[in-house]
Amino acid sequence: MSHSVFRLDDYDKHISSKIVMALARVSQSFKQLLWEKAKITGLSPIQIQILLFLEHHHTSLATVSYLAKELTVTKATLSDAVKALHQKKLVRKKYNQTDRRSYQLILTGKGKTLVLELDNFADPIKDIVATKNESDLYFFYKTLNSLLAGLHDNQILQVQRSCSSCSYFDSNSYCKL
Repeated sequence: MSHSVFRLDDYDKHISSKIVMALARVSQSFKQLLWEKAKITGLSPIQIQILLFLEHHHTSLATVSYLAKELTVTKATLSDAVKALHQKKLVRKKYNQTDRRSYQLILTGKGKTLVLELDNFADPIKDIVATKNESDLYFFYKTLNSLLAGLHDNQILQVQRSCSSCSYFDSNSYCKL
């Protein structure tokens, strides 16, 4: 019989359970910080994630289809969030010349200004991580990349940013791009 990460007896016996539950707590903390920023700005967490993505990624990735995969939501959910951002004049749509149904999302000036306020929501986590020993951080990063690759291979995570087949990937599991 397999053990459960939620059963306290199993938790104490298996390091894998402890790691999974620790990752769950980190995830909860990330969501908590995102919700705090959402309350302050009057945006939803997904709207914040969209704005941050648009600011920090190439416009070729700024499509509803790609963003839905990136944020692991349905296209309908993403479209609703984009509609709200468009109504708030935080994004605009740049339509494809050959296919008017297709468009890229572009931050407006108002959107770019708001991103400056949003960009630091995860700083409390980053600041704690930054206090750790650099060699420990590299090991942790390599382990997390391995976990992400496994999630991608099992089709749990749709977008994998660190690809072992990429020319920028080195033997230590670091992205040099």
